[in-house]
Amino acid sequence: MSTKNGFRKRILVHALIGSLAGYLILHPASFFITDISENPSHLHWDAFIQALSLQHISMAAYFMILGAVFGMIIAIYTQKLFKIHEKLHLTSITDELTGLLNRRGFFNFAQQSLKLANRTNKKMVLLFADMDKLKWINDVLGHHEGDSALVDTVNILKNTFRESDIIARMGGDEFAVLFMETPESDFKIIYNRLQKNIEAFNAQKIRRYKLSISTGSVKYNPESPCSIDELLKRADTSMYENKHYSKILSSN
Repeated sequence: MSTKNGFRKRILVHALIGSLAGYLILHPASFFITDISENPSHLHWDAFIQALSLQHISMAAYFMILGAVFGMIIAIYTQKLFKIHEKLHLTSITDELTGLLNRRGFFNFAQQSLKLANRTNKKMVLLFADMDKLKWINDVLGHHEGDSALVDTVNILKNTFRESDIIARMGGDEFAVLFMETPESDFKIIYNRLQKNIEAFNAQKIRRYKLSISTGSVKYNPESPCSIDELLKRADTSMYENKHYSKILSSN
């Protein structure tokens, strides 16, 4: 509703500016051009003043309406260009399959969160997640099933984290989640909630495989700052260490 109101206001402003331009520029200019054509050897600058007199109000109204229409056309055209630009920008930072932020989108939003954390001296947590067995699902069951499994994984992540948390598909079977640290965002609490959501999903779905996600996490401390790239590398290392440890436990 606010977007529509804003667009209407822009049209009104453009119409007013256009009507003023019609009255103060187009209308006097028409008199000036007529004066030049009738008296090419003399330039009568008072033609501008004459144009603004009341006796030519009907002609002035014509140019005001013309200017207002032209102003509204510019407002509509500008709005369309803005929407196209906005859509292109959204496409450039969004993963087509899942609707999550892609790698570029993650870095854009993560950099903003990093600045906020440094400014407010608040800690953040970066979770790096890897969906297990995606290659097997693609090779054995087909890419359509693989895509379906990725979307299911995204839904589980969305149900686990808050809307304010930054969730992104970094590529392939890898995901990243960045969020401000709070008592409720303790990694153990979040990990348990994630596992419960995965178990609940697997209990409802009968498939040839069960969804599972390997995770790793690191904390960002403004007192020991680092880049988003460095934070991702640490989280990625943590995730692979946890995955390796899980394989050792399952083999025993």
